[in-house]
Amino acid sequence: KLRLIQLEYDYKDDFNVSTEQELKEVKKRFEADIRRIYMEETQQTLPENIEIYSSNELIKHNKNLDTTITSSGYDGTAIYIEDKGNEINQLHIISQGSQEKEDWLYNGFGLFLGMDDSQYEAAKQFTIKAKEQTNDVDNLKTYAMGHSLANNNQILLQLIDDEFDGVYGVNGAQVSVDHLLNTDEVLYRYMRLAFNKYDSLDSVPAEKLKEEIIKYYENKGVTAQITQRISKDDPLFGVSGKADFITFGEIHMTDTNLQVEGIRSIIDTIPDEDVRNIQRYLQQYTDDYQQGGLNGFVKASTGIDIDL
Repeated sequence: KLRLIQLEYDYKDDFNVSTEQELKEVKKRFEADIRRIYMEETQQTLPENIEIYSSNELIKHNKNLDTTITSSGYDGTAIYIEDKGNEINQLHIISQGSQEKEDWLYNGFGLFLGMDDSQYEAAKQFTIKAKEQTNDVDNLKTYAMGHSLANNNQILLQLIDDEFDGVYGVNGAQVSVDHLLNTDEVLYRYMRLAFNKYDSLDSVPAEKLKEEIIKYYENKGVTAQITQRISKDDPLFGVSGKADFITFGEIHMTDTNLQVEGIRSIIDTIPDEDVRNIQRYLQQYTDDYQQGGLNGFVKASTGIDIDL
């Protein structure tokens, strides 16, 4: 799985072609590499019927989708494997982590502040449209794998929409309480009723709110399919103890560098309330960000017009 995730990164620019013939050639090379990796890892061959779909063709150049989705920065590749004789009907969604400017902006405004869900929406549309390309949706098994930001997108999709039969994340960005509440409207309404808070959940103790959110998704039956492998030395693990992030699923921790202590021990010394105060201050400019993007946010929060 790790090699397939890396392979998808390697093909990021290759899929950005302008003609159908060029795309066909890229898919042919990508499929050959998938077959090679599978053979090297399992000493077995994959079924004959494999189809490849990229986010460039299903999302970025799809004129029927909102521009907030097509320009979100989301990148991914879908691998469809079918073998009717052996009852194999699988779709594997590999999403990319943070690569471009749009990804890093989304990390801040989406993951940390909960203002933006455009990459989640893009990942959702890509998964839906990739499923539509398959031959037997009713009996389809769908799996997701990814690293960094990709993990956040695929876990949100699993928690909110129950899209996958299995989710595999490695050193992934986790999901924050604010991002969940602002993206999952059903969860937000449920929490307001659960805590008898009809105007705002801000007065609910943070740990109690996290506990109820975890319980909500566990009862929904969408967390058991999630597996995460996390290095204690990974920077994303280092910051996941703050900003009310939640780590879902079956977690396998590894200390990949016994000689060096990760940044988690440093980040954990920052008071939780200080981080929340920063979030609350910046979140008051949510409307400015959603209406004017980064420029609107900066102008509203600092008075600086970066267009000038």
